Amino acid sequence: MLAPAIDDIVRVTTHNLALVRASTLPDIPVVFTERYPAGLGPTHPDLLEASCSAIVYEKSISAQLESRSFWKR
Repeated sequence: MLAPAIDDIVRVTTHNLALVRASTLPDIPVVFTERYPAGLGPTHPDLLEASCSAIVYEKSISAQLESRSFWKR
């Protein structure tokens, strides 16, 4: 998992959890993207737990979010 290598992971996770939780108020969809989860690890479990309706996509290229086909899924 990449999380142990991130400086101040507690602060980073806390801020991301706040964003995920806030998205549930106005019913904003949450999309997590994972780049090379086999090597870098999956999305942090606390983030997944905070948004039970989140969609997780494994990215195959860095600019995948710019692709129109990505958003048609």
